[in-house]
Amino acid sequence: MLLRRVLAIAIAIPGALSATSFSLQPSFNNDNLVFSNFFGVSIELSVINQLIGNDTSSIPPQIVNYFSNIRTQAGRPLRLRIGGNSMDSGTYDPTQQVMLTFPSAALTPDDQPTTFGPVLFDVLKSVGDKIGGAQMLIGLSLINFQISPQPQLAHDAEEKLGSYLDGLLLGNEPDLYASHGSRPSNWTQADYFNEFGNVTNSLVNSSFGDLLQNPLLGGPTICCSWNLIDLLNEGYDTDFGSHLKYLNLQHYPQDNCAGTHKFGLDYYVDHSQVVELGQWQIDGVNTAHADNKQILMGEFNSASCGGIEGISDTFAATMWAMDWVLQMASVGYTGAYIHTREAGVTYNLFNPPAANSSSTNWTTLPTYYSLIPISEALGASGGAFVTDLNLTDGNVNSTVAGYAIYDSTSQPYALALFNYADDGSEPASYSFQHPAGGQNVFVRYLTATNLTESVSISWGGKTLAGQGNGLFVNSGTAPDQQSSCAVQTGICTVGIPSPGFALVWLNTSAAVSESLPSATSTAPSSAQTSAKGGSVGSASRLFDTLPLAATTCMFAAVIALLGL
Repeated sequence: MLLRRVLAIAIAIPGALSATSFSLQPSFNNDNLVFSNFFGVSIELSVINQLIGNDTSSIPPQIVNYFSNIRTQAGRPLRLRIGGNSMDSGTYDPTQQVMLTFPSAALTPDDQPTTFGPVLFDVLKSVGDKIGGAQMLIGLSLINFQISPQPQLAHDAEEKLGSYLDGLLLGNEPDLYASHGSRPSNWTQADYFNEFGNVTNSLVNSSFGDLLQNPLLGGPTICCSWNLIDLLNEGYDTDFGSHLKYLNLQHYPQDNCAGTHKFGLDYYVDHSQVVELGQWQIDGVNTAHADNKQILMGEFNSASCGGIEGISDTFAATMWAMDWVLQMASVGYTGAYIHTREAGVTYNLFNPPAANSSSTNWTTLPTYYSLIPISEALGASGGAFVTDLNLTDGNVNSTVAGYAIYDSTSQPYALALFNYADDGSEPASYSFQHPAGGQNVFVRYLTATNLTESVSISWGGKTLAGQGNGLFVNSGTAPDQQSSCAVQTGICTVGIPSPGFALVWLNTSAAVSESLPSATSTAPSSAQTSAKGGSVGSASRLFDTLPLAATTCMFAAVIALLGL
């Protein structure tokens, strides 16, 4: 009989020691097996040339490095989604010799009509080759389905991308078509079904043959005013299920489209808000999951229309993104894609140099750092199951959060622990009983000086601060730690800086195998500018040394609190 083991958290606060005890199941399986490439990148079509170049000869080595970092840590093809409003309002021209042209002015700053040609797929294929593999979602226009030749687009994408083509997302936010003037005000879900069906039929009965012989479609890609469960109840899966590979959603917790927003920074460091976000469309997610359908969050970020200055470009947003991604993994999603756009947009992952600049240096923004820890956290061989440890128990004033991660055999693999406290002094100390009776755990930290930090962020003692090439260098802060557990009790204690995140591997051999393209120099200060133009890094080990250091230990206090 398997015994339930107690996992306890002890939080060090000035002048007091408090502890919360809870059960850690020795095995866990929520039927939602996720993989290390769960967390992907979404790119707006109209600006993709700014990020990946205009042709196969102009692909910036920096973007290859950024993508390779994620791909290497995941050990699986990088998830990429190309789409957005500009794809849905765009037109595919199979004869166009350049990647992108812009036939008219932007309808809004967030919707630039774009005409694109097959060069796009050539460049994407080359990027995938350079980074060692990708799973690409390509958007199909539903707004312009009578103008843009969708069968030709689908055929060319399949032919040029080959195995890199993961799916075709038909439409983008159809629940906003009427309110945005793309359809009449009386346009309904029934009209949407008809149009989706028309495009599906054109792909099945195309001059190229049945382009959906293997299911490739994704939809409905709703964001706001429709509910997935309603569409499923109306027969969405019944009508299109044989051609659907993914049920796709996209969502932002708030918008900043009018330059005003509802929530401040406190919202993003409150785990209970992440739990509430995870309940968005949950009835539809549960129904789809029960029917063995794969559900994607095809686009998300901290706030729509580019984010919010002082929130989206901070370490708080980094931790929030990780928290929400793990929450999505715990409630039934198959993958999630964080959105990035043109240079200067607040919520971006990275910024290329300005078009009129002679510099080749790119700038890494805070949320980029969220991708790599998640890739490592979900890196169990064969996939992982994720569960929220519910450390906060709904307490909006709590500054802690945590997830337990189990491997495909349902055995404990790792813990993902958050400390949202912003005092910068006292660490949070998590103490737990090793579920397998192990004597050591291996800990890797994501840290910054405070929640509003935007530059000096460190993962595993490495950083991209001041680096213009997308390659990690030594940060000199928060190195990896191997922590010993109490021999008689199996109690392990891990200290996490305020603020910070810790990935705790319960099997130390899983941690030391991680590698990542990196530079060999030490990071310059945030006031310095890297002169490295950005050659593609070799796959040297980022974490090639595993320094042992004493973690914050409170064995006696924890044992006393637990009555052990």
